[in-house]
Amino acid sequence: RPLFTTRLFAEPFAAIGSRTLNFIQEGHVVASYRQTRSFLGIDAGVNVSRLDEARAGVTFGRFDATVRTGDPELPEVGGRETRLHMQWTHDAQDSPVVPSKGLRVLGRLQHVLDYPDITTAADPTRETDGVTQLETLASWFTSRKGARERRLFAAAAFGTSFDGHPLPTEQFPIGGLLRLGAFDVGERRGDHYMLATAGYMQQALRLPDFIGGPLFLGSWLETGSAFDSWSDIAWSTHVSVGLIADTVIGPIFGGASFGFDGATRLYIAIGQLFR
Repeated sequence: RPLFTTRLFAEPFAAIGSRTLNFIQEGHVVASYRQTRSFLGIDAGVNVSRLDEARAGVTFGRFDATVRTGDPELPEVGGRETRLHMQWTHDAQDSPVVPSKGLRVLGRLQHVLDYPDITTAADPTRETDGVTQLETLASWFTSRKGARERRLFAAAAFGTSFDGHPLPTEQFPIGGLLRLGAFDVGERRGDHYMLATAGYMQQALRLPDFIGGPLFLGSWLETGSAFDSWSDIAWSTHVSVGLIADTVIGPIFGGASFGFDGATRLYIAIGQLFR
């Protein structure tokens, strides 16, 4: 909500969501942990320019977790949590589906003020309460001169917990599309992570207007790692290929990812791919 006639704004919000945290070893799910969060909060910020926004806020809520299958070595828990966050966004891309040009950068700093008391026998030194985390994501697109149907892109992501050692529930996960796609979502996680991607998109055809827009054929190379110590970085490299269609129900992706270590995953997905 804009504040009077200034560039300042306020945004209250509330949400409830649930997800399953899988613990994966050698490509197999050995345990599942169900997490449910309900929270409300408020952000205050400023539209610095047409392309830049800065905001900060606080969220208050409740965190509940239960063991679904296996033994994740984490107890069932329920309690309140409070977080502070700051975020800066720069968005100069000309499309949320497959941009033809532009840079988008998002930086987020978060500090956990209060978190349910959870201890794990596997690693009693881990604690989320008081942890500060920084995450930055960037993507850049450009088109061949005079040929918008040929697009090059690069992306990078970085996250760190500084000196903190959060519980696995709050570590950075990698895996999934454009995050080392041959891994399952969250198959790798750590206190820190780094990812880099470079690829090429070629417009293969254009769908009828009543169905959607362009259909792109693309391929990209991904490399990265999630790790707990800077001395223990183990890089993984994957190659992905697929089709992206801009349709009336949203972007649709179909493709596959292959890891140099033998991992493979097939994808059919609906939703934004590069954000």
